[in-house]
Amino acid sequence: MKDPAVRNKLLLATIESIEKYGIESTTIRTIAKEAGVAFSSLHYYFESKEQMVAEALEMAVGNAFSDLWAFWQTRTDDLAALREILLFLFDGSLQFPGVTRASLHAMLMLGQPEGITHNMINRVIGAIVDGMACKADIPHDLLAQRLIVAFSATLINGISPQAFESGTRIDYNVRENRVRMVDTLLAGLFKPLAEAETTANQNAKQEENP
Repeated sequence: MKDPAVRNKLLLATIESIEKYGIESTTIRTIAKEAGVAFSSLHYYFESKEQMVAEALEMAVGNAFSDLWAFWQTRTDDLAALREILLFLFDGSLQFPGVTRASLHAMLMLGQPEGITHNMINRVIGAIVDGMACKADIPHDLLAQRLIVAFSATLINGISPQAFESGTRIDYNVRENRVRMVDTLLAGLFKPLAEAETTANQNAKQEENP
């Protein structure tokens, strides 16, 4: 009879292996080593490495987004809740870059819009847009675009916090800088529509008359 505790231990070991070695270098042997179990045991509990990786990512990312989803559903302040969600994603992707990259692997490496993180981000963004577009008096599609920018910026800089340091001298390993970025993103998120349209029109004219 399969022991659920051993199965869970193997999934946790898979997460650790992904974080340490990356999804491409994670193998049955590295997982067995992390779990401290016999190599042969893995095939008893899982059909393949791919199954282990899929279930491990679903466990890791699913738990995180379940917390985010519950937080959004029980919010008392939309803006404060959104701020905490973005900071949570920023901090989480910085703390677990390997797992974050792996969960976005299909989208980042294969150009395929799928994967548990991708799907859950879409779910969260959809819920935020539906809950805030009318209150903020901003068209649904405009708010959605701004949210995509905010979520993308936090995830990309979380995965590679020093990516733009040479050009900006900003290191997002420093939490104060992460907080400042999130607050900057939020400041533009609910920019009045008239002001946004004016900026867009000015940009369009500049393109027409360089």
